[in-house]
Amino acid sequence: MRVLVPIDTTGESVESTRKALEALKVATEVEATILHVVDSSIIDTASLAGEYMDATSRKELLVRKAEEGGRKCMEVVEGIYGKAGIKVDSHLVVGYPAEEIVQKARELKADLILMASRRSGGRLPLGSVADKVIRAAPCPILILTPNAQVRGFKRLLVPVDGSKASMKSLDFALGLLRRFKAGATALYVVDEYAIQYSSAISGITEYKEELIEAYTKTGEKHLLKAQEHASGLGFKLEGRIRVGNPPEEILREAEDGGADLIVVGTRGRGHFGKLVLGSVTSAILGGAKVPVMVVR
Repeated sequence: MRVLVPIDTTGESVESTRKALEALKVATEVEATILHVVDSSIIDTASLAGEYMDATSRKELLVRKAEEGGRKCMEVVEGIYGKAGIKVDSHLVVGYPAEEIVQKARELKADLILMASRRSGGRLPLGSVADKVIRAAPCPILILTPNAQVRGFKRLLVPVDGSKASMKSLDFALGLLRRFKAGATALYVVDEYAIQYSSAISGITEYKEELIEAYTKTGEKHLLKAQEHASGLGFKLEGRIRVGNPPEEILREAEDGGADLIVVGTRGRGHFGKLVLGSVTSAILGGAKVPVMVVR
C-alpha cells in the first residue's frame, strides 16, 4: 500500500501517523512517502519589503529557512518511521499545501492519504487544508484528529443512508475487513432534527412520530440491502438504527460499540432527497475520538 503522509514542522502529527502506519502495516505492506510543503501563501505575506531588504531577497531567505526547517523535520520523521520498520521516502516542495498534496497523491498513484488535523471539536473548518484535500483527493483519506486514539483497526463503523456515496464507503470498508480480519457495524441514523424542522414548517407536528417510524422502516431496508451486499461477498455485517442528530449519533455509536475506525463518504443523502454536502462528515471529523476514513 502506497501511503502519502503530509507533515508540517510542528511535530504534532508524527506520533499519531506513526501509530496509524503501524496499524496498517499489520495487514499489508506499507510504503510511506513523507511530503512537506513550504506554504507559498505564508511566504508571500511575510516577504513584503522591509527596511533593509527588498521583497525578492527577503522571499528567497524565507524560503531557504523554511526548507531547512522542513528537511530537519523530515529527517526526524524518517528516523521514527524507520525504527518502526516502515519503508519511507521524502519530498519537499514549495507551493499551496492542499494543491501540492493532491498533486503528489496523483503522481504517486497513492492508495491512501494519511494526515492529521489540528481541529478538535465542532466542524472541520471550510477551506482548511484537510477540508480542501478531502474535496479533491484521488484516493481515500485517513484523518487523525487531535483526540483520535489509534488502537488498530479491529472494529469498523460504517454509516449508511442508501446513497451511492455510502455504498462506496461500505465497499471500501468490506475490503478493509478482509485485510484486517475485522468486524463491522452498519449504522443508519433517522435524522430527528430534519423531521422536526419539516414538521414545523409544514404545520403538521402531530405526525412527527409517524414520520420517525416511516424513516426507521426505510433505514431497516437500507441496512438489509447493505447486509445482503456484504453477505454476498462473504462478510457478516451487523446493523444498527439510531434516532437523533446524525453526526452526534454516529460518534455515540462509535464510542458505545467500541469502533476503532469510522468509514464515511464525502456526501450523503438527507431524508428529503437533498444532498448533504459533507456536513455530516465534517462534523464527525470535528468530534471523532478514533481515526476517520473518508472515501470519495
